Amino acid sequence: MDYQNQSPGQTPPPPPPPPNSNEAGLLPWEKEQGTVWDRLWQTWQLVMFKPALAFGPLSYFDWRLPLAFAAIVTLAQMVISLLFSGMGGGFSYSLTSIIFRSLFLLAVGLPILSGLLMFFLGLFGAKTTFSPIFRLVCYSNAASILTLIPVVGPFANLGWSIYILMNGTARLTGMPPGKTALPVIIAIFAPLLLLVVPIMLMFVG
Repeated sequence: MDYQNQSPGQTPPPPPPPPNSNEAGLLPWEKEQGTVWDRLWQTWQLVMFKPALAFGPLSYFDWRLPLAFAAIVTLAQMVISLLFSGMGGGFSYSLTSIIFRSLFLLAVGLPILSGLLMFFLGLFGAKTTFSPIFRLVCYSNAASILTLIPVVGPFANLGWSIYILMNGTARLTGMPPGKTALPVIIAIFAPLLLLVVPIMLMFVG
């Protein structure tokens, strides 16, 4: 901007903010452009196939949007699975049960996994905070749709979730993806070990 034509004593205006400074790093789902379906679909594609580009440090984001994305993808997967299972007359009851169970698991499981991931990343020397990790964990639920694949679906979901989390945490922390693999895997399997080990000890005892 040319300040030569300003009158003496006049305070120059502040420089314009960087382009898209408030939306740098935001995913399509977190923006207001486009329809809900378009934003959902574009975000799913970006998270699934370009996780290293999808996530970055943000000064602010609405935590409800990542949580809503995780809920929508999970519920869609559950409903489609239920439809293909042919529940017949029990469909309405099963759908209601699935919705409440899924929402409960999301509300409890996502924060727990986020806290564990942040903890184990810290043990491996990475510095990050809870909010970006929680956002990443929520969007990693994009891979849950892979459970619809017959036979190998659960394994595909697990493997792709690890892939998303590895690349996402690498982008957030600056660590190479190879070094984020171990803390990601430990964080995912730690809750299972906490459940399995006491059960095994009960049988052994």
